Amino acid sequence: MSLLERSIDGGFHPASSMARDWRFDPLRSAPDFNQIFRRAEELQRQALETFRGAGGARLLGLPG
Repeated sequence: MSLLERSIDGGFHPASSMARDWRFDPLRSAPDFNQIFRRAEELQRQALETFRGAGGARLLGLPG
């Protein structure tokens, strides 16, 4: 869990993977997992808002 927390603190917010990837299955029953997952979700949401607000899709030539 501490490695996962450090990864999230370091800017890696794999909330989508944490929700679906079978490799996280053994961690899902751990008491801290839901708290860490919620934090990753929030940070992922914030990062997406920042990306969109900065015109990230346009800058990368992606559809809007």
